[in-house]
Amino acid sequence: MIIAIIERNINELCKMEGIDSKELAKRVGVNPKYFVVKRTDYPVSMIIKIAEEFGVQPQKLWDEKFTQEVKLMGLYKQRDAIDEQIRELDEEWVPTTKNDHTPEEVTE
Repeated sequence: MIIAIIERNINELCKMEGIDSKELAKRVGVNPKYFVVKRTDYPVSMIIKIAEEFGVQPQKLWDEKFTQEVKLMGLYKQRDAIDEQIRELDEEWVPTTKNDHTPEEVTE
């Protein structure tokens, strides 16, 4: 049961970071097949390396509630990326006709 929770949390962290298991394996210094093979345990040293890679406390990896926290962090990260894209578009926006309005005029 605990291995399934660890694997689910690792998978969610990878999704949030936009990496796959091969990239994670490379980052923590193991064979790319390490995360593909069904595991029956994770050495403490590996738990620590994975946690450090994602910037989380090691015990979070076996916390069943952490999966939801990771999903929420991923949503916040997506929201921040969208906000940044909107800011960039606002900076680039140039009216092309006399009917075009600045973003500020539209929201007023």
